[in-house]
Amino acid sequence: EKQEAQRTGDAAMEQAKESKAALEKGIEVDLHAITEGTSESPMQNYEALLPLLKELALDQSLQSALPSVCAKQAADRGSFDSMVLEQLGQTVRDAAAAHTKVAEEALPASKDREASVEAAQTDVDAANAAQLAAVQALSAADEAQKAAMAAAKVAKDAVAAFEPEYVQATEVRDAQAKKLEDFKVKSVGNFEFLRDNAATATANTGGA
Repeated sequence: EKQEAQRTGDAAMEQAKESKAALEKGIEVDLHAITEGTSESPMQNYEALLPLLKELALDQSLQSALPSVCAKQAADRGSFDSMVLEQLGQTVRDAAAAHTKVAEEALPASKDREASVEAAQTDVDAANAAQLAAVQALSAADEAQKAAMAAAKVAKDAVAAFEPEYVQATEVRDAQAKKLEDFKVKSVGNFEFLRDNAATATANTGGA
């Protein structure tokens, strides 16, 4: 929107610049060749000026006199002819100056519009960068979630794979513990039996 406003606002200034450049070229090339009498075909120079002259508010008498005046060689011109060419030159120069003024007066507003467009573009670029960063962060979070889920699955699979071994090891441990307990009970029982028998034998011997 701001770029469109800039293009629309600058249109008059650009047109003024183009018109000024065209008039200055006409003055330097064709009008100079006619007034100085350096052209071998002054009517061709006059015809080259016609598109520019149509945009100027030329006096009707001046327009009527120009073709015949321009067709003359410099040596054949009288005071009236010189006056006509002088008036033409002044009119073209005034028009060029007017276009220069339009372009110069439009320049500050053009710079303001350009600054506004640049500021808007900066905001757009910042918004795009923030959006890109958000997308990248979301993508990174998604990848991290996938990695965490994959790791959890690996751990779950590892636990599931180890469970039979764990159960078997637990059973072996429990069986060995039971054997040890049985051995202790049996050994203690044998010891107590032997101890009691020994005590009885000793008592009997002493009584005799």
